[in-house]
Amino acid sequence: MRQVTDMITKHGVRPAQVQFEILEKTRTINAKRAGTIEILMSHGIRIALDDYGEGHSKTLLQQMKSHRIPIHSMKIGSSITATAGNGDQKLQDCLVEGYEAGIRHFVPEGSKDHPVTERQLDGLRQKQEEWSDIDMELEGPVRKA
Repeated sequence: MRQVTDMITKHGVRPAQVQFEILEKTRTINAKRAGTIEILMSHGIRIALDDYGEGHSKTLLQQMKSHRIPIHSMKIGSSITATAGNGDQKLQDCLVEGYEAGIRHFVPEGSKDHPVTERQLDGLRQKQEEWSDIDMELEGPVRKA
């Protein structure tokens, strides 16, 4: 922990510019991990839940809620964003689950091989219009479809 705060200080980075991601392959947030996350947050570092909808991410969200750990942003996994704009319920379920957990910043993830399409973005924008206090940004390449 000390290494993280020392590096932030050494390089003159504001802690709010640093974000740690809880990966979907993480199996559990036990009391020790929750304590570490709380220390990071006490320094102003942000926490994100990566690839929501994949791996153990849904369980992790519930565990973080039970430990009362606020999550700054949710990165929606590419398997979920792949169906956005097709009327698929998975995206809406992810947004609702995150929203109910207090998350207001959602990042649809694409990849080099499977970028987010304009059609998928339109599906995401529609959801954003329904909930005016959701902040949604695009990460990764976009391709025309």
